[in-house]
Amino acid sequence: MLALALVSGCGGARQEPDTAADAPLSDGRTGSETGYSPPPIRSVGEAPQATSAVPSGPSPKDAPEISRSVGAAGGVVVLWPRIVQPRGSAPPDASLRKIAGDVQSTLAQIAHKSGGPVDVRPEPERVCPKSGCKAARLGALVTRAGHGCAVVAVVGRAGASPAKLVAWAGRISLSATEVPFRSPAEQVVHVTDYVPCEKLDLSQHSADIEAALRSAR
Repeated sequence: MLALALVSGCGGARQEPDTAADAPLSDGRTGSETGYSPPPIRSVGEAPQATSAVPSGPSPKDAPEISRSVGAAGGVVVLWPRIVQPRGSAPPDASLRKIAGDVQSTLAQIAHKSGGPVDVRPEPERVCPKSGCKAARLGALVTRAGHGCAVVAVVGRAGASPAKLVAWAGRISLSATEVPFRSPAEQVVHVTDYVPCEKLDLSQHSADIEAALRSAR
């Protein structure tokens, strides 16, 4: 098992920004029982602030990470997962992107169970526009260190609303169960044990994600 604590500290992380201009980065530290110890992860910059504006859709100037759809009222937008790796890591490879795809597919299955229209967004669309989405939103944080992975589901109501976090894969504790709209989940996620990436069981805690989505509808 691999071990990590995503907490404020020194060092840095390589990950995908939420927007081209204001990209909140991550906080944390990684390690493993086999001696693997990548540099600590840390956050820089500010998360975008929530707004009370009515969802109006993306702007042509939006970065590619912004969803090109705000979904339909009463439905669910399933966003591409946010991927976090230690700074200095290569960009997400095919195996990590496949894991992210499997996570999104599982979220889509959960969304279909809840009824209403489901809009599954392609890579790299992982965040609603600044004014929010018309639909509830489902996303995830996927983090990898060495050969270990951990996953947290991110569930939000329509509009520029806070997101509820649900520990999904790996041994995870949360210093807060919600984060403000468009804030990076990793700032409150503490992973003490990773699961080997090839042994991720996404069927676990699916009932907790379904319950969180019902509350967000």
